[in-house]
This record gives sequence, C-alpha cells and structure tokens, in this order.
Amino acid sequence: MKALFSILILLILFSACEEKVDIALPEGPKKMVVEATAIQYEDAEIAQLNVRLSKTAGFYQENTPPVSDAEIQVVVNDSIVPINPNDSIAGVYSGLITIQRNTIYRLEINVDNEFFTSETQLASGAAIDSVLQNEGGGFDPELIGVDVLFTDAPQIGNCYFFEYQSTIERVLNTICDDQINGNQFAAFYAEEFETGDSLTIRIQGIDERFQNYFSLVSQQSSEGGNPFATAPATARGNIVNETNPDEKALGYFRISQEYSRIFIFE
Repeated sequence: MKALFSILILLILFSACEEKVDIALPEGPKKMVVEATAIQYEDAEIAQLNVRLSKTAGFYQENTPPVSDAEIQVVVNDSIVPINPNDSIAGVYSGLITIQRNTIYRLEINVDNEFFTSETQLASGAAIDSVLQNEGGGFDPELIGVDVLFTDAPQIGNCYFFEYQSTIERVLNTICDDQINGNQFAAFYAEEFETGDSLTIRIQGIDERFQNYFSLVSQQSSEGGNPFATAPATARGNIVNETNPDEKALGYFRISQEYSRIFIFE
C-alpha cells in the first residue's frame, strides 16, 4: 500500500511540473516572400496573375507581414503587363496576362530599394478522362473514394498538382510522370463521404522544381512551423534578388493550366 501511495505521489508531482516550453529560435534578417500564381482554366486565352508579397516571420508565427508598396510587372515578348495592388487586401497584387505556350514570362518586382525577378513558362495540365466512385475506400472499408483517371502527355518531365476540395477538408498532392509517362493513370482519394456529398477535383500542370518546392513547404508546415520562417529552415523557390544576390528571396512564380471536375457521390 505504501509503495502504491508513493507512486501516486510521484505521478502527481510529474503532472504538476508539466509546462509548455517554446524554444527561442534565432531570427535572421527579414526576407521577401513572393507567391505568384496564374491559372489557365483549360484552354482560356487569358489568366489572372495573383501576387502576394510578405516578409518572413518567426518560426512560431502563423502569419507573415504583408508588403504593400511594391511596383510589379510581367514582361512577355515585347509587352509589359502591370500587376496592380488590391485595394482591399494588403500585400496582394493582380493583373491579366495572355497565355502563350513555349514563351518565357518574366516577373519583375521593385520594392524597398531591391529588384526581384523570376522567369517561368506555362506548365500544361492533363484533362480528366473520368471520375469513378470507389466503394471500397482503398484499405479502409468505412471510407468512400474516387479514382481520377487522366492521360499523361508523351513527353518526359510532366508534373501535376492535385487539389481535392470538399466540405470535409482540402487535400493537396503532387506527382511527376517518372513511372507513368504517356499512359493513363488513376489518382485515388478517399474520405468519409456520404450520398449527395460533392467533391471538386483540380489537376494543374507544374514543373519538377515546383514539385520539389511544394514538398519542402508541406513538410515544414506539417511539422508545426511556418514554411516562411527565418529559422530553422527556409523554402526557396525560383525568385532571384538581383540587387543583393546573397539575400535570397523565398517563394515561387508559376503559370499552370488547370482542368477540373465536380463529382457527386451516390
């Protein structure tokens, strides 16, 4: 009985000593974060480019401070397209660009006496061939899933960004055609769906560099940190600081073709 009583006292003492500890991580200079994305919906001739500018924040901070005083433009061939600030959302800029294949788009940003650039091309997507309801739900019989069938283009090096949006959750994933080049492929997704639930499926074309960048950002986010924190790691993309090359900017500039489908579960 005395031994049991002693153990209980020790458990109480250990429980009373539990305390949340945030380790003070060192913070370096604030870096520019550029998130620039234009989506071509199927074969549309025009796409809206949205640019979000911010500065890096501490590792435990969820939000990054916006940057609202930049001058932004896109240069394509001999044309210059201004990207204007959004009057209602700090740090957000937008503009319409004409979609051209095999063409280099150059993003130019002037802000805080620094000049940032990035170049990209349209990444072609893949049309959705069909969406099939999967009653088995993969390895869990309680789940209901979908098989999303699409055909990869024959050239090597295509990568795809998947988004599954429902009232339950939003799931993002990527895949490259290393093993499926030129063939039809079925992407699988399952959840506790019920009859009448709707699922929006989006497939966007991306390049392999963005696929690697997204994987790193996802890993850091899942570990509970800010993917654009100054410590302990940073996710660099394709943004170049022309003024101070040693002061690396973060973020990514991409133009993606998207195909989508809304599926209703039976």
